[in-house]
Amino acid sequence: MNYRHEKESGNGTWLQSEDDRNYETKLKLGKNYITIYYTDKEGNRNWSRIVLTYQAEKADASTPEIGEHPPVIETNLDGWSGDINTSEFTFTVSAKTWEGKRIYSDSIQVMLDGQPVTNPTGNGIFEYVLKFERPKVGDYENHKVSVLAWDADGNSRYIEYLFRYQFHNDGENLGSVHVMIDATTVECGIVDEGDIDLQAGDTAASVVLKMLDEYGYSYRSNGSDSSEFYLGSISRADAFRGCHIGDRLKGLLERDGITFTSSGSRDELGEFDFTRGSGWMYFINGSLCPGKAMSAWTLNGGETISLRFTLAYGKDVGGTSSSEGTLSSYCAQWVDGQVKELGHDYQETARIEPGPDTDGYIEYTCSKCGETKRDILPATGGGGSGENPDTSAPEE
Repeated sequence: MNYRHEKESGNGTWLQSEDDRNYETKLKLGKNYITIYYTDKEGNRNWSRIVLTYQAEKADASTPEIGEHPPVIETNLDGWSGDINTSEFTFTVSAKTWEGKRIYSDSIQVMLDGQPVTNPTGNGIFEYVLKFERPKVGDYENHKVSVLAWDADGNSRYIEYLFRYQFHNDGENLGSVHVMIDATTVECGIVDEGDIDLQAGDTAASVVLKMLDEYGYSYRSNGSDSSEFYLGSISRADAFRGCHIGDRLKGLLERDGITFTSSGSRDELGEFDFTRGSGWMYFINGSLCPGKAMSAWTLNGGETISLRFTLAYGKDVGGTSSSEGTLSSYCAQWVDGQVKELGHDYQETARIEPGPDTDGYIEYTCSKCGETKRDILPATGGGGSGENPDTSAPEE
């Protein structure tokens, strides 16, 4: 009899029995493999495997927290006020352990009115689409969405939200959305911004195209405002005059191994301008970089859409982490016309001890962006006998 947990490497643990019939082992959370090796009556060696999935008791409405350290859950319905106005509302969920480690979608359950919501998009912050039918009576209907998140140590948390959905006919006015064109990465800051009227059924793509049209921009794109939309470039006379890469960001791009290309023109900025990792990305309410096309994000009203020009597959503007390049982060974001510092993770990588007459130093390197710094260790001095070196006679 052999026992192995799904997360263990190697050949597992051989179990012992006092009577060659009963074996005992302690199961761990997740999948546990019990392999039975035996010899049949004809003398042939064979084996059989049993898979036991052990799950801890999970939180629910009556017991919303289980374990000493329940996960932390954040959603875009936290502090929500007002109605949901769109029949396809994107509900975002971020769950972490008490130590700040990411909990992924296979350990998150979202339910709308008791029915599971599946197939989320996103990476780290997951996006679940809540779909609503037209109310049977009137234009309003109350709903409940719940979130359950758990970790590998048996901790879990359950939260739920009660809200009201208001039905709107397509084209009905829902207020406005703020749209920003942000080229901070190439030293052009906020190129333009404005409030755009929103109608029921509008997607992020349709509102962005309205903004570009109303403000006199041309654009290159693929797809449509309702399917697989991708914004390739934006152009308007002199809109991007003087754009260039600043020294700090250029140094990070070089350190990251990003391939440089020719710069964009004074009139147009788009994919593959300046670097092979460049292009326009969109963000909702400043921080969320959705894991789906703009045409798949239906707006509710009141959102801010930021079009940010990235030079490094999103790593320089707060996008999701990329497998491209050698750096895991740039430790700053070039957004909203400024550089927002995220903080470094410095680790000691070199040390030279000081001597009597020479300074030493400790060198630190950031594990994420590769930036280095040095702390000087002053010379120790006192290389002689310790007596006052001034031996001249005192003045009379």
